[in-house]
Amino acid sequence: MPRMILTPDLEGTSSFGWTTNAANNLAAISSDDGTTALGSSYVQSTGNNSMIGIGFSNPSVAEGDIASITSVQWNAVGRCPARGTGGTDVVITYNTPPGFAETINFFNNRNYEVESGTARTAKPDGTDWTYANLENLKLDVSHASGEPNMRMAFLYIDVVYVAVAARDNAVFFGTNF
Repeated sequence: MPRMILTPDLEGTSSFGWTTNAANNLAAISSDDGTTALGSSYVQSTGNNSMIGIGFSNPSVAEGDIASITSVQWNAVGRCPARGTGGTDVVITYNTPPGFAETINFFNNRNYEVESGTARTAKPDGTDWTYANLENLKLDVSHASGEPNMRMAFLYIDVVYVAVAARDNAVFFGTNF
């Protein structure tokens, strides 16, 4: 099945309790360049209850080319730079449409790891995903508990969809339409 990736967008985003080593929070997590121990860009929470709200880019596939949306899943690349055991719990919540929340743990580690949310086949209210949902998708990321600092280098949405069937221009009664 075809897929598309939605990356963070500067529209409709806000944060408190997060710092960055890049130009701004969204620039830091919108490209997959921080996945090594050194991490060229990332956002870092400054402690429990830090929150960042993230809007996403519009779909790269035209609405008329999508027959249906099979699943929507977020993926986060991050790490907890502290030593020892435990790590940091992070809660990622669907803000628009509201409803789903999942807690993940970034372990204490030098290297970044990928944590994935559940592949959601329907919206929180049980109805099918629509193109408009993808255009307005927003996530909230909260530092819930654990070590005081946590770094996130990349956050993206993986959308699996069914493409509209190709139109058949076969010869019909001797004429090609």
